[in-house]
Amino acid sequence: MPKRFTATENAIEKGLENTSPKQGAKLVREWLGEVEKLDLPGAKGLHGDLQKLATELEKDDADPTKIEKLLGKLGPATVKLADRCDDEKVSEKVRALGEALVDSGEESADDHETVGAK
Repeated sequence: MPKRFTATENAIEKGLENTSPKQGAKLVREWLGEVEKLDLPGAKGLHGDLQKLATELEKDDADPTKIEKLLGKLGPATVKLADRCDDEKVSEKVRALGEALVDSGEESADDHETVGAK
């Protein structure tokens, strides 16, 4: 799982808006494989939302509103899942990922508010 953390952290640090949909789909597909292995409450819902996100990102005409909505759900769900991880190191990484997704969703919402205010 460390490679997945590193690749995802790099994408978040560079800004998710700077990650192509195809690159994002690849990252999400890698996470799907990891989430499938989890036997924790909330893992199935997280898996379903990740699957929807990957499918949307792979479309030639991906809907930014759907992507934003899914990211908005995935952030808090990922943070909750981090609380359920037994491995403290994994929990910290998963929490950081979830918080970054939450922050990304908030920034996107702020961008929409700014555009609407003009």
